[in-house]
Amino acid sequence: MSQDLQSHAVTFVNNPTEENRSAVVIAAVPLVRSIVGRLSIPDHPLASRDDLENVGLLGLLQALDSYDTERGTPFVSYAYGRIRGALVDYLRSIDALPRERRRRLAEAHRAMDTLRQELGE
Repeated sequence: MSQDLQSHAVTFVNNPTEENRSAVVIAAVPLVRSIVGRLSIPDHPLASRDDLENVGLLGLLQALDSYDTERGTPFVSYAYGRIRGALVDYLRSIDALPRERRRRLAEAHRAMDTLRQELGE
């Protein structure tokens, strides 16, 4: 899979046509699905698996447009970071709580769990 994706990405960089872009996207769908599958998906109406795959594909397209073959980085490695980053940014944008409040809420839940264990309740 990664060799096919790499060859399609290099072909697109050398000849940026819509046909070559489509070939990269089709070859990268399993990568995007794999990354989405590794994320902890919140219970939110805008965070369905399909929505996240679409956001991941947008991250893939951004990676493809900025990929530089001269750096020697494999496209899969470069795209992985961009796709995951796009997904995390999207999940943060739909989160109702700021990161600091989310962190404090997690601390409170951990403290409650610790007390339940110590008190046996």
